[in-house]
This record gives sequence, C-alpha cells and structure tokens, in this order.
Amino acid sequence: MNRQLQDPYVKLAKSEQFRARSSFKLIELIDKHKLVPKSADMCVVDCGAAPGGWSQVIARRFESKPQESTRIIAVDLVDMMPIPGVHFIQGDFLEQGVKDQVRETLGGRRVGLLLSDMAPSFTGHHSTDAARTMNL
Repeated sequence: MNRQLQDPYVKLAKSEQFRARSSFKLIELIDKHKLVPKSADMCVVDCGAAPGGWSQVIARRFESKPQESTRIIAVDLVDMMPIPGVHFIQGDFLEQGVKDQVRETLGGRRVGLLLSDMAPSFTGHHSTDAARTMNL
C-alpha cells in the first residue's frame, strides 16, 4: 500500500482526475503507435472497462468530435460511474445479450479500436490463476 501511495502515476492520475494510473499507459500507447488519429472518426470498445480510466482517456481525445461520428462503448461485469460521452454496458462481453447491446449501440458503425486491460480475480493459487488468465 505504501508503494502505491509513493507511485508518481497514482499522484498524477489524482491531479489529472483520471480514475486509474493505467490511463497513462494507454496515453503512451496511443501517442507512440498513433492509435487514435485526431482527424479520424472512430468507434472504440473498452472491454473490462471499470473503473473507467481508459474510457476517460478516449473520451477526452474525442471531446471536440460530434457524437454522430464517434462512439465509445465501455463494457464490464462491475458497475462503473458514468463518463460523459461513454456508453456503459454492464455484463460479460462474451454473453450474446451483451454482444447484441454492443452492436445496437454501435448502430451499424465499425469498431476502429478495441481496448482491454482485463485481469481475472486472483485466488493466490498459481495454476488456477494461470488458467483464468489464459481463459480471458
């Protein structure tokens, strides 16, 4: 816990009002690989989105874009506080009903970027945890 409190990205996330320090990991990936061109209209699906740090990054990148040309969909088993410009679907993205909700929310648009920073709930049992990780 003390290490977490000393982490500069934890402090930066708090000061920038991001929900997670992993937001900076995504910012670095986007900038390095030009995953979200500023001029492009695109739809993004964030699987395993809670607490919402990655969805926040994408929403901030699309702030000036009209909602008709962009779509951000966050999916997670765990409930998540709303983020302006993000459509949240609570459920397992592997279940057909959730897939149908994602398709409906896309409204015929194609997904330009699929994000996932998922990890299973760990038990402490190496074999079980490895199997759960591989199953994702």
